[in-house]
Amino acid sequence: GYRYNWDYRWVAASRQFGGCCLPGFAEDATGAAPHCFQSGGARFQAPNWTLGLDYQVTPDTLVYVTGRRGYITGGINAENLLPGTQSYQPEVLDDVEIGVKSDWRLGGATLRTKLDAFRSYFKAVQNASYFTAPGGIPITIVENNGKVTITGVEFEASVVPNLWDGFELTGNYAYTYAHYNEFTGVLPPGTVLDPSISAVPLHKFSLTARQMLTFIPPAWGDVSGQITWNYQTHDNFGGLVYFTTGAVQAPYGLVNLRLDWNNAGGYPVDAAFFMNNVFDRIYQAGNFPTLETLGYYASVYGEPRMFGVQLRYHW
Repeated sequence: GYRYNWDYRWVAASRQFGGCCLPGFAEDATGAAPHCFQSGGARFQAPNWTLGLDYQVTPDTLVYVTGRRGYITGGINAENLLPGTQSYQPEVLDDVEIGVKSDWRLGGATLRTKLDAFRSYFKAVQNASYFTAPGGIPITIVENNGKVTITGVEFEASVVPNLWDGFELTGNYAYTYAHYNEFTGVLPPGTVLDPSISAVPLHKFSLTARQMLTFIPPAWGDVSGQITWNYQTHDNFGGLVYFTTGAVQAPYGLVNLRLDWNNAGGYPVDAAFFMNNVFDRIYQAGNFPTLETLGYYASVYGEPRMFGVQLRYHW
């Protein structure tokens, strides 16, 4: 597939405080309100494409290779107090992936597996940065920070071990190594580059065991229960390119439970009970890591132990 993008981005902003325009928004040297207005626009264009090849080696095994180019349009920074940051350019991704999908039978067990490896090359990576402008004014800009390479391996498996009726085990694992090859952004004064990439933990695991309650008569509906364990290693999810307090989440794992009753009692009604974060783990889901630049930071924590019921009627 192929697509070509033509984009136009335009922004207008106005900021004032105490009857005066904030820096960067004044229309004259006095900084007099009420105008305090500025605007600007820019045009961007780039192609996107995907090319894939599949080969059925055997009736149970498929191999494939895929190449892609992706494009995120550029934009305008309204708070353009820093030279060279009035606009930011498109982010471009070139990616190649190779993999194999297979079905297996081992004794009485059936398996379905998928293994793939990929490498992604990012150019003109877009990231948010926080600064304190002259006069102590906090500003946020998006800038192009250079080139990034991400290399990874993913494995997925689904197993019906035939130990007893209705039992299934599924799991996946991902290894992802991301790093800067070249950094061209502007670091806030006093900060140090963090070569890791935001929101890309090195290892992630997931394992789910599901059991159908086959002793329940089919006329009463389908009842199943499952338990899922998710785990990931530490993650710099602050969205920044420099080391900062509170931006790294330590490794953590979560356990979730679910019980489903579909077509309950033979009626078109599905019911479910769920419990997420069974062991009530405390973990950060996001934050605003600006201690070094603005003097404070805020964190958003993930959901605590939560349980509930769901009902759905279908025709």
